[in-house]
Amino acid sequence: MVMNTKTEMSNDMTLLLQDNKEFGVFYIAIPKIIEIIDDLGLEFANMVLDNYFGYLNEEVFNLKLKVYRLSNYEFGIIVDELDKYEEFVRNISAGVSPLIKYDLYYEFFLTYMYYTYRS
Repeated sequence: MVMNTKTEMSNDMTLLLQDNKEFGVFYIAIPKIIEIIDDLGLEFANMVLDNYFGYLNEEVFNLKLKVYRLSNYEFGIIVDELDKYEEFVRNISAGVSPLIKYDLYYEFFLTYMYYTYRS
């Protein structure tokens, strides 16, 4: 999965706002990825991230996600299908979302925030 930059995320959000489109944003922090980089290297850590975001794309959102790398362990996702986004937010609130806990090679817990823009 190609990771887009923080600047690209800002540009994409600006375009959505200019077009007055509704969207949701997830901010995801995965501090455990730093430990994976230290223990097993960047290539393996990127594979873990590819698997995680691929899982979210195919199994959870079932749409084409655009993932933005904001720092070594912080990521952003813009979702413009609010029905799927809102369902996912409900699952986070209920504690049953794969954004909260994910097991793949390493168990890691995620810090997340979400924001919804409505016109």
